[in-house]
Amino acid sequence: MLNGHWDCHHLLLDFETVDGDTIRIARPWLTFLVDRYSRCIVGFSLCTTPPSGDAIFDAVRMGIKRKDKMLARLGGMTNSWECHGVPAAVTTDAGRGSHSEKLRGASEVLQFSLHFKPQRKPWLTGQIESWFNSLERPGGKSLRALSLGEASWIVTKWIVDIYHQQLDPALDCTPAQMWGSGLQKTPILRVVPDDLVDVDFQQPIPRAIDRAQGAPPSSSGSLEF
Repeated sequence: MLNGHWDCHHLLLDFETVDGDTIRIARPWLTFLVDRYSRCIVGFSLCTTPPSGDAIFDAVRMGIKRKDKMLARLGGMTNSWECHGVPAAVTTDAGRGSHSEKLRGASEVLQFSLHFKPQRKPWLTGQIESWFNSLERPGGKSLRALSLGEASWIVTKWIVDIYHQQLDPALDCTPAQMWGSGLQKTPILRVVPDDLVDVDFQQPIPRAIDRAQGAPPSSSGSLEF
C-alpha cells in the first residue's frame, strides 16, 4: 500500500552547484526516497557534502509534508505532487551517517521503523542529468555553477513533470497514476502537523501523531523543510 515502505537512494549529480553558505563549488549529492508501491519519489534533499543521516532526515521530512505551497512558491510546475504522509518503514544504507540521532528520534516520535542495508547500485543514474542537459542554454554556452536553490528547482521539476508522468512498464501506468490508484484503495491515515515535523528530533517531543483518517495537514511547503 502507499507509504508502506520508502527506500532511500543517493546520487551524485553531474553538474556543479555553489553552496551559498560556504561558497563551495561541487557536484551536488541528491538523497531521495521512493515509495515501493507507487514508485513515486516522495521527498529529497540536495547538498554539496556526501550523504548523511541529516540529509536522509530532511528527505523524510519533505516526504511527509504536503507540497502544494512549496510548488506554488517555486513556480513553473505543470503537475501537482500529491505524495505525503508518514511511512510505515524506511530503508537506507548502512553507512555511519545513516545512524543519526535526528533520524532515530524522528522514527521514534513519528512511529516508523528504520532498516539499514548495504548501499545498492545507484538508481536513476543519468536520467536527471540527461533532462537537465537538454534544457536550452543561453547562447549555447555552458551554464555557470547553479545555486542549491536553482538545482532544487530543476530536481523538483524533473520529479513532478517528467519522472512521475512517464509510463513505468513494471506498473503499466505512471507513478503519479499509481499513487492516485493507491489513494482510492487505502486513504492516507498517518497525518502529522507541520509544527511536529519541523522540530529538532534530538529533543523530547511531547506530542503524538494525528491519525484522523483523511485529515490533511496544513503545510508551509518549504524546500528548507
